[in-house]
Amino acid sequence: MKTHDQKVKSKHSQSVADALIQQKEAKQTPLQLKDNRPAAVTQLKMLAQPHHSLQRNTLESSEVVQRVTIIDGIEVNPSAGMPTWEQGGHRYHINTSTETYHITREGNPKIHYFYKGAGEEIQDTQPTKAERGGKSKRKVKGQPGKVKTKTVFSALPKSVQTFIKGNYIAILSAT
Repeated sequence: MKTHDQKVKSKHSQSVADALIQQKEAKQTPLQLKDNRPAAVTQLKMLAQPHHSLQRNTLESSEVVQRVTIIDGIEVNPSAGMPTWEQGGHRYHINTSTETYHITREGNPKIHYFYKGAGEEIQDTQPTKAERGGKSKRKVKGQPGKVKTKTVFSALPKSVQTFIKGNYIAILSAT
């Protein structure tokens, strides 16, 4: 036969167990806030469009398999950890490892096109003083190995600007 004292104890231990379960469930569902910044919205939209790129593998002469991504009909290689492609007779790559992001047109002279933002939100900007470098980095006409470091994104050919703005996330994902 149960006494009143035993009933109270069993109810108390049951309520403690229920509280622990509720506390555990509460930890599993954290509060999540939506990121409404323009750059974040652009990135999410572009990531939601898987038809932008088609991936295939190619063999290099050294038998190393390298991933090539085709974006809007242009092959993008993850060369040296940076997305690299050819367009309009020039080779370009995106460099996001520096303080001020830039597109580099490879060749002689190399030209850096500086920008800020992402996707359709890309805007011109100037590099930091350290990134501009001294006389050794400025383009000197007729001298090989020089780099032009004060050029902005809008100085790129329009077709290259359109390709980058419209496929920014897909291009960066090619690395």
